[in-house]
Formats: sequence, structure tokens, C-alpha cells
Amino acid sequence: MSEQNNIGNNKRIAKNTLVLYVRMFLMMAIGVYTTRVILEALGNEDYGIYNVVGGFVSMFSVFQAGLTSATQRFIAYDLGKGNLQELKRTFFTCIVIYFMISIIIVIFAEIAGIWFLENKLSIPYGRIVAARWTYQLSLLTLIIGLISTPYNALIISHERMKAFAYISIYEVLAKLFVAFQIKNTCYDRLIVYAIFLCIIQISVRIIYDIYCHRNFEETKFHMHFDLKKMKEIYAFTGWAMFGSIAHMGFTQGLNVLLNIFFGPSVNAARAIAVQVQTVVDNFIRNFQTAINPQITKSYAKGDLSYCHTLVISSAKFSFFFLFFISLPIIIEADQIFAIWLKDVPAYTTLFFRIIIITSFFDAVSNPIIQMVNATGRIKFYQVTIGGMLIMIVPLSYLALRLGGDPYWVFIIHMIVGLIAVFARLYIWRRLTQTSVWPFFYNVLVMGIIVSFISLIPPLFVFIILPVMKLRILIVCLISFISTIITVYGIGLKKNEKKFVKERISIVLKRNDTISRR
Repeated sequence: MSEQNNIGNNKRIAKNTLVLYVRMFLMMAIGVYTTRVILEALGNEDYGIYNVVGGFVSMFSVFQAGLTSATQRFIAYDLGKGNLQELKRTFFTCIVIYFMISIIIVIFAEIAGIWFLENKLSIPYGRIVAARWTYQLSLLTLIIGLISTPYNALIISHERMKAFAYISIYEVLAKLFVAFQIKNTCYDRLIVYAIFLCIIQISVRIIYDIYCHRNFEETKFHMHFDLKKMKEIYAFTGWAMFGSIAHMGFTQGLNVLLNIFFGPSVNAARAIAVQVQTVVDNFIRNFQTAINPQITKSYAKGDLSYCHTLVISSAKFSFFFLFFISLPIIIEADQIFAIWLKDVPAYTTLFFRIIIITSFFDAVSNPIIQMVNATGRIKFYQVTIGGMLIMIVPLSYLALRLGGDPYWVFIIHMIVGLIAVFARLYIWRRLTQTSVWPFFYNVLVMGIIVSFISLIPPLFVFIILPVMKLRILIVCLISFISTIITVYGIGLKKNEKKFVKERISIVLKRNDTISRR
């Protein structure tokens, strides 16, 4: 019976992954074009200001990151146990906690945040008023998004990926509409952009609320507040928040450092590089979003063998997916950015190449993090990994203080990220008392072998052909073919090849049936 359930779960994962990839392709196409329109409308300076101010506001989402992790874990765990009453108590308790945290964030942001904006950030003369408006609107947008998180967690935990996809697509289409509108406004474009983004967030919040109340019994208003449950969630959140502080440090903290040492132009370069990295990372996030609830649910049911199999498979396929998408972009980054943007800020392509390498470490680590969260025993993990990652900021500050170039902050992040991968493997072995060799061999060793072999053909083409637009297409084509052949021939095991063949066969049969109709 358990094996049949696992087969059904695998099919659900495959179906949800397909839905999320359709969502991703649409969002990627719209998002990339939107970035170009926004950059043209705002200009390098205002675009850099928005990213550093908005990024600084997002530093207060350190509370949100820890709560999001806790919310998804407890909701998925209760679903795995099949306890509706406990699920109702969990959801209502989460709602109360989110409103309490929102009040704390607003108070802190209006005191400490305003002081930092006025005294520490490098804002060009004449743009401080726009920066203040952007700060307040970004803060409101953050709070609205924060109180939407429990509803978002419900949709993902229930594995209703179609609804998740539709809402996300609406959001990016709305942002594209805004991008075109601000080009024609006669008011301050930076302020207008921040206003519209806030309005979009409000509409998304309303849509989440309506969908969840219509489809999930646990969202019906019941006073199921549970003090014991609140303590459990707060305990989990507290340790998860420690890791979130480290994450905030090497994202927005580095952004602030770059602003202090080099000004808004370098912030614009980082923002564009991160934008492309985010698009590439979405390939992995979609796959992991589909599989993460099953990792938690299988652990809650006590099916540890299946749980560990999911962790290894998720990490392995995440590595291969990321390499498949990023290889041609890494090779042809200079030309791709030049075609995409009329004016490419200095350091953009170099930032991207270093950041995307770090993404590989995150991709293979996320399934381990999900499994650790499922156990609920995250104290040692967060102290160890968070303590390592939080050192990225002081080490980067020291490097810049000694006269280092802007890219040094990303190199430091990359090195610490690699060390953290091995630390996570140690913690996994300590928590589960199982060997990590299957993960090390199937994910890391095979990933390096596949990457090295796949890289040779497109890199050879890149070297021998002259610089031209046609070369980009050739390099992309050779990269995709080389990666597919190498992954299938060397990277996959027999059962994985069989699963891939079955999925392709099902898709082809569906297409054939549709064409006959």
C-alpha cells in the first residue's frame, strides 16, 4: 500500500512540476521583458535607488522568512498526519502570529529604518524625497505580503499548484502593465512605480484570501487559538529566523555594502545580475516547490526511506536542471546582456557568473534544509549554518575596506556557500543516523562529472567562432544537446531513466490524442 501511495505521490509531483514549469516559462518571458522596460523608464540611478531602498526594507522580512518556513512545515506536517482539527489550530495560530509580527516590523522600520535611510544610504541629492516615498510604500507592500503568507503556504501544502501558478502569472502580468504605464507618467516615475507595486500586492492578497476560503475548510473562521502551538511555532521560528538573518546579510546586507562603498550604479549592476539569476533559479524552485510538501508529509508518516529518496532525487535533478539552463548563459553572458539591455552597467556579467555558481550550492542544499525542517529539530542546524553564513557580511566589509573590487563580496559568498554544503551533509548524518554517501556520490560527484563533460562542446564552439548573434544560438543548441546526452547517459540511474521515458511517453500520447480530436 505504501509503495502504491509513493507511486501516486511521484505522479502528483511530476504533474505539479509540469504546471509550475509552464508558470515559470510565462513568468520568465514576461519578467525579463519587464526588467528591460523598467530599466529604460527609471534609468540606472532610479533603478539602483529602488533596489537598494526596497532591498533595505526587505531586510525586515527576516521575520517573514522564519515564519514562512515554520508555517509551511507545520501545515504540511498536519496534512501528513491527516488531523483536520490540529490543522485548524495551526492555521489560526499562524494568522495571529503574523499580525503580531507585522506590528513589530512597522514600529522597528519606522524608527531604525528611517534613521538608516537618512544617514547611511548613498542617495543622490534631489532624490531623497522619492527615496522616502519608496521606502514607505515598500514597507506597506512587505506587510501586505507578510499577512498573505499563511494562505500561500496552504495552497502549496495542499499541492494546488494550478492556483499558485495562475495567481503568480496574474502578478507578473500586472507588473508588466505597470512598466508600460510609468513610461508615460508625468509624475515622479520612481514614486509611481512603488505605488503601483503596492496596489498589485493588495490585489494578490485579496485573491489568495478568496481562493483559500472557498477551497480549504481550515480557513473558515474558528477561534482555534492554541498557546502551546504558538510556543512551538515561535520556537521553530526563532531558530529559523537566525538562519534568515544570515540570508538577509548575504543578500540585502551585501547590497547595502555595495551602495556605501560604490554607489547606486553598482547596485543596478547587482540588481540586473540577481534578476537573471532569479529567472534561472526559478527552474529549480518550481521543481522543489512541487516536491517539498512530500518530503515533510513522508517524514510525518514515518516513511523515512521514501523521505531520504526524495531528498537525494530533488537535489540531483535540481543540479542538472540548473546546469542545463545556466550553461549557455554563463558562456555567452556578455552578448546576452548587451542584446537584452541597451546600457549594461559595469560588473553586471561578472556578478552574474559568480552568483550563478553559488546558486548550485543552494540548489543541492535546499532539499536537505527541507528534511531538517521536517524533523523540527533545527537548533543545531541554524546555529551551525547560520553562524557560518552570517560571516559573509563582515568578511565582505573587510575585503572592501582593504580596497577590494565589488566582485569580492560575491567570491566570499561563493566560498562560504561551498563550505556550508559539507556542513549540511554532516548535520543530516547526525540527525538521521544514516550514511550521506549516496547523496555525496549521486549529487556532488556525478554533478561535477556531468558538468565537466557537458561543458567541453559548447565551450569549444564559443572559442572557435567569432563574436556574432548567430553564435549565441549555436552555443545554446550545443549546450542543450550536450547536457541532455551527458545527463541521460551518465547522470541518471536505470530507474530514473525509466521514469523519464514514462513521463515523455505520457506527454506524447496526450499530444497525439489532442491532435486527433
